[in-house]
Parts: sequence; C-alpha cells; structure tokens
Amino acid sequence: MNSVSVLVLAAGLGSRFGGLKQLTTFGPGEHTILEYSLFDAHRLGFRRVVCVIQEIHQKFFNRLLAPLKEHMEIEFAYQRLDDVPVEISNPHRTKPWGTAHAVYSARDHLHAPFVIINADDFYGRRAWAQMANFIRQTPSGNALVAFRLDHTLPPDRPVARGICHANGDHLVKIEEFSRITRSNGTIRALGREECFSGDEPTSLNFWYLQREVLREMDFKRFFAHGMNLMEAEWMLPVTIQDLLDEGKIRITVVNTQSQWVGITHPDDVEAVTSHIENATRSGIYPKEIWRTKPPTCPQE
Repeated sequence: MNSVSVLVLAAGLGSRFGGLKQLTTFGPGEHTILEYSLFDAHRLGFRRVVCVIQEIHQKFFNRLLAPLKEHMEIEFAYQRLDDVPVEISNPHRTKPWGTAHAVYSARDHLHAPFVIINADDFYGRRAWAQMANFIRQTPSGNALVAFRLDHTLPPDRPVARGICHANGDHLVKIEEFSRITRSNGTIRALGREECFSGDEPTSLNFWYLQREVLREMDFKRFFAHGMNLMEAEWMLPVTIQDLLDEGKIRITVVNTQSQWVGITHPDDVEAVTSHIENATRSGIYPKEIWRTKPPTCPQE
C-alpha cells in the first residue's frame, strides 16, 4: 500500500458554496472532510498524497496539511488553465477545466497506481476499507467504489449523479443525470421519465487506477467535440466511459453500504456536521485528528 498514492481533487472554486469548501471545518475537532478522508487512508496503510489545487490556494493547504507530513508524504500539483495543447488555450476562461483535467494535471507526480478522491466528499471508513481490500487482493486491477444512490442524496434538493451499470462486477456504463431528487419517498430524475429504487450503484469519483490510464487521457479528444471553451469541462467519468467503450480499461465495481455526505451548497453544512459528530461519538474518529487549530477559510 505504501506505493499507492491518494490523489486528492481539491482545485474547485466553490462557486455554488460561496467559498473554498475544501477548507470548511466540521465536528467537535473542527476538521475538514479531507482530513477525515486522509485519516481513514492512513490507518489502512496509505502513506503518499498528491493534492491537486489552485496555486493561489497553496498557503492554505500548506497550513492544513502540515501536521500530516509527520505521517504521510505530501505533494502538490497545480491545475492550471494553460496546461492544455496550445491550440486549445483560451485566455478568457476563468473556471478549471474539470475533473479529468485535474487528474491529468498530476501526471508528473504519479509513478504507480493511485486512488482518486474528491476533497469535499466524505466516503467513510467502510468504503475506505473496501478500497484497501481490493488493492491488496488485486493490485494490478482498476476499481470504482460505488455507493447506493439513496445513500448519496440530500433531503431537499436535486443533485447530479452518475449511475453505474455493470456486467457482473465489471463496469459497463456510467449514466450521468444532472438532477436527481428524493421527494415523498420517491427518487426520480427531474425532466426525465425515470424513477429509481435507491439501490443503484452510484459513482462519487472514488477510483483506483493504474498509472497507464494517464497515457490514454487525451485533452484533444475533449476539444474535438466542439465544446464551448468558456464553460465546458473535461470530466473524468466521460473519459473513463470512452476507455471502457474502446476496451482499453476494465474496472471492477466494489459496492459499499457506506453513507456518503458532502458539501456543494451552504445548506449541506448541517448534515455533514451531524454525520461527523455521530461518527465521533461512536468512536469511529477521535475528536482531534491531526491538529488543534483549523486554517482560516478564504472566501470567494
């Protein structure tokens, strides 16, 4: 496990949240979701972290992760708007290029297989244990830890989710839905005549991939679709789907019963806080993980 990097996608700007949500703190110890994720990773044997960030936020992440350096090797990779082929560059774009580009941005820091996580998604100890178990049993494979759809839905608003379709335990397709909501006991996709049972495997970007996948990631393919270079994003699930369709990758779906929480909107803070407080009271996490004083969270 020592050779496997944890690749943290933390370069989002938090426009819907109204600030840098990756540094928002929760629970009795005032820790970020990322700290809980890396605490789970560390106790399962992971010892190397590559954190993809915006370079302007370096000082905040330095302070946040400084205590971890006694326990884990920490490196930073920058997601830059100009890290694209010259014919694709757009001097007027201000938003990051997307999650596939974030992974691509870390290519020079990844020399072995790696686990991908979002900095603002709380996956939980059970999901991390299942990921570690897969890696120990199948180190040369690729995997997605998939959550039950009904374990990923906030109570009162629609969210985007990637529903996974598998043949046995092998991923065949990720179907993206932009607005899935739960209301009066029914889960449905807004704007589409489709309802869900709630047990559908759902992707939250918790992947284990071999380094060879990086060689197959092609920004020019994204560009060839004629995307709006001001708004379009090169997304990881779309890239993975392309590789699945071309037979270039085989991915095992590891289903978990773990409960997800995360932050997209300010209204999410209460639910995340409650979940972490319950986990702390249950003894799953200590009150103090890595440090005693949280970093100051910059506001947009």
